Amino acid sequence: MDPAVVVSEALDTLGHGQPTLVAGEANRASETFVESMPRADAVRMVGQVMRDMYPAERAVDESI
Repeated sequence: MDPAVVVSEALDTLGHGQPTLVAGEANRASETFVESMPRADAVRMVGQVMRDMYPAERAVDESI
């Protein structure tokens, strides 16, 4: 997302008693979808998405 859009949504939300914000319609839809799943299924799905985002040959950072 464009940082300006995220900041705008965040600033618009301040002072309305909302403790968290998920910026962007697509992100809110994704959150709703994941929340509707059993936790184990959601963890597996999000884990697979993360694995698909990074190459398998990526080196482990041992300094962490």
